[in-house]
Amino acid sequence: MDSNIEFGRSISLIYHHYRRFVSEQLNQVDNFNPGWVPYLKIIGRNAGIVSEELSKRMMVSKPAITKTIHQLAEEGLCILENHPTDGRSKQIYLTEKAKLLIERINPILLETQTKVLKGLSVEETRKLNSIFDKILSNITS
Repeated sequence: MDSNIEFGRSISLIYHHYRRFVSEQLNQVDNFNPGWVPYLKIIGRNAGIVSEELSKRMMVSKPAITKTIHQLAEEGLCILENHPTDGRSKQIYLTEKAKLLIERINPILLETQTKVLKGLSVEETRKLNSIFDKILSNITS
């Protein structure tokens, strides 16, 4: 049981230190919240996604998604359009400003990932991803 406590603590420490590290790396990008990265990436790969689907993919509550989407819209990073068949839903699209921002931050994120995974082989990185996927599946199923 004691190892379970260390496991949880390790995950928590990695999460918090990684977020801080990424924030420090992205501080050169003005008015940018590093927490927006996964939203922008998912919206960019799924143009026209609706907030309900984004909520599922992000594993975040609908109110939290709505709040972030409004922040992105206020910053001019996304636009909302009425869904053609569901009057209650809005489709979410990235703006050109967001696409340029992603082009700017992608190299920074790649360099950050390289620094974080320094010393791990390709196989170790694949295994780590596999383990994280299993853990996530176990706690979300």
